Amino acid sequence: MLPIILGMTPFPSRYFLYLNLASALSWSVVFSMAGYLFGKGAALFIEDVGRYEPYLLLALGSIVFCFWISHFVIHWWRKRPARARLRRMKARHNLST
Repeated sequence: MLPIILGMTPFPSRYFLYLNLASALSWSVVFSMAGYLFGKGAALFIEDVGRYEPYLLLALGSIVFCFWISHFVIHWWRKRPARARLRRMKARHNLST
């Protein structure tokens, strides 16, 4: 976005080149360091994952189970008005016969 805005102004192209190089350098350093530090942190976690594996599997299983149950609860909840209408229709039919 910045190149478009600067291109519409009387900003000198030489200064734009220096500004663009500085921003590209700072962007690459920041994101490279973030990736490096994330990798170091992940390596520390992976070394100890054997100790926590049963707890992680239990947590994952619990999350999957909760999503599975919520699917049925939401489906049941959305069908409530239809079930009530069906009961009323059956009640009217039984009264008329």
